[in-house]
Amino acid sequence: MTDIEMSFLDDPRVLCELFPLAYAYGYPSAQRELHRAHLSSYIQAEDGARLGCKYWVREKNLPTILYFHGNGETVLDYEWVAPVYLEQGINLFVVDYRGYGGSDGEPTFTNVLSDARAAFMALRQVVHREGLSPSVFVMGRSIGSIPACEVALHHQRELCGVIIESGAANNFRYRWDRYRPDRDDVLGDDGVFLNKVKLRSVTIPTLIIHGRRDSIVPFTEGEELYANAAATDKRLLALPG
Repeated sequence: MTDIEMSFLDDPRVLCELFPLAYAYGYPSAQRELHRAHLSSYIQAEDGARLGCKYWVREKNLPTILYFHGNGETVLDYEWVAPVYLEQGINLFVVDYRGYGGSDGEPTFTNVLSDARAAFMALRQVVHREGLSPSVFVMGRSIGSIPACEVALHHQRELCGVIIESGAANNFRYRWDRYRPDRDDVLGDDGVFLNKVKLRSVTIPTLIIHGRRDSIVPFTEGEELYANAAATDKRLLALPG
């Protein structure tokens, strides 16, 4: 699938809805410096912006998850989450979006998609440099489902599977539909931007995790992702509550 120019959707009203942390007034520079002090390294985006990232490795022969977090989180929030993954025999590589944690700039739909692909390429370099297992999965939580599906679509031959937690089938369209441009080829029910449409072309093992009573991203979004996933090896893990 060819890349689609998404700058027409980089409307400030939409971006404030989806990336509230990055567009919050007066995001303190001191907090940004705190984040930068705890990062493992930076990823260089296509336009030169630096994206903060951190990786936790238990053993080199274990699989690694490239993880895209939710919109109210940063890499540092995974200091307490990462040990759970390590205990389960999974190495973890987490990346901050632009304007989050120690990353430069501000997120837009355009750069979130291109940065996601840059993050995968950076992880691939880490795997090679550090001699890690080539078994790599991509995972996205909430807003992270957008970059995760993008990586799954473009790099599925190099991935063992895709995991979506509390993800959006329709890219949170219910929150910004009133601002939606008249571009059904990109944003309509069969539009190429939507996560559910991308998963129609992704055949690697797919796990969808969603809470039945999720008050932010409705459970029906998880059901739509599962229904549209092309993988024969797929599972919807519906969590009570």
